[in-house]
Amino acid sequence: MIFGLNKKNFDFCIRSFVILFIIFATLMFIFNAPLSTPDEEGHFGKAYALTQGRIIPYIKRISETKKNYGFNLPKDLSTLFSFYKEFYYSENAKKAKYRYVDMLKENYRSKKKVFFNTATISFYHPVLFLPTALGIFVGKIFTNSLLVQYYVARLFNTFFYFFFCLLSLYLFPNLKGKWVLVILMLNPMALFLATSTHTDASVNALAFLFFSFILWIRSKKKVSSLILLLAGILWIFCVLMKQTGFFLGLLFFLIPNAKFSIKRKLIWGFGILLTTVCLYLLWDFKIPNINLRYQDFTQPNLQMHFVKNHPLLFLKNIFQNFILDKKFLVIVNSFLFYIPWYFQIVYLILLLFAIFYSCGDKFSFFVFDKIMLLISALSFSLFTFFALYITYNQVGRMDDIVGIQGRYFIAASPVFAFLLNSRKNILNINKKQVRNIVVPVLSLVLIVSIYTIINYYGILK
Repeated sequence: MIFGLNKKNFDFCIRSFVILFIIFATLMFIFNAPLSTPDEEGHFGKAYALTQGRIIPYIKRISETKKNYGFNLPKDLSTLFSFYKEFYYSENAKKAKYRYVDMLKENYRSKKKVFFNTATISFYHPVLFLPTALGIFVGKIFTNSLLVQYYVARLFNTFFYFFFCLLSLYLFPNLKGKWVLVILMLNPMALFLATSTHTDASVNALAFLFFSFILWIRSKKKVSSLILLLAGILWIFCVLMKQTGFFLGLLFFLIPNAKFSIKRKLIWGFGILLTTVCLYLLWDFKIPNINLRYQDFTQPNLQMHFVKNHPLLFLKNIFQNFILDKKFLVIVNSFLFYIPWYFQIVYLILLLFAIFYSCGDKFSFFVFDKIMLLISALSFSLFTFFALYITYNQVGRMDDIVGIQGRYFIAASPVFAFLLNSRKNILNINKKQVRNIVVPVLSLVLIVSIYTIINYYGILK
């Protein structure tokens, strides 16, 4: 038995996840057109550059004050992207056709390389792109076709997400709470990203695993140094992949002092934190400053200075626009893949049902645990708003915060969900009844998401 991976843990909940994932990930994989996820062309381009041994982007001077950052990539990538760009950026996008059949007519075997602008994605940490880059590398062994290499990369990204989610379910100690994770892992937007070459798939998968791993440690009688090291490595990767992962480190405080003493927490915490900061700075020193990275959008240094001098105005922006003006609904909409609002409500009710069902388990959370979950969730959210505000909004902008999308919150969704968990049993229903409710309803939501893909993004458009 390794990490509690035994037959007992392979329960009907995990079997349901495997079956639903195989069915709906396959459908999304088939019907989701190439490069249709947000900024996917940049993510795929950066991953492709890694297979060429290129980590730091090239610089292409546009004018005295403007530079583009990217890589020399196969010309066919621009050809491939032009099909999607013509569809997505068309003035009549809703009526436009994707021309997927025309796309397949190209052989994508040109050896010519051209400069491809990957913009801000050029500066993402290379660990983000490892699953996709590995897929491209394997694809190159068997074919020279860029389109085939792209699909192999998607397959690797999908498998990476599936494997880490499966491992998360195995480790999660709250047997009833596994249903909460299943619903979050099969979130239509999460599945949409996982079946593309977008790096958010890796971010979400690793965050789910880190959450489950911390709770698994919490359920153990003793915590060895090896286990702490593994947890630390997971957290380091979470931070390197996306800075908001820093706030997931607060979950270490969910481990009781009896198993992980305050002194040990301080020693390990300081060691892991120092390692994380050093590794991140090592990468940060190799890339241009933040003003150059986001030169197309704003001046981040001036924006940070504005927030520093007017923190209440920044908070007012969030409160006024996302609470009073209900723009948080836009976040929910993109969190749930733009499916009709009534199916979004169905999904959220199903999630609440699973959360309430998970209550009363012996691994439920105490008041202190809830406080730490709340701090982690609020810190994650506030930093997400702050990061997007300083990088994609003009200095002092108060009428909104451009760039906020629901997909940024998928990684922390288990933290938000288990804030509602209780030690008191709320729903007295058996496992079979839960399965008979969750599986059909979640399947219905995913069917609607497949229809959404076909109707708007998909190859049958």
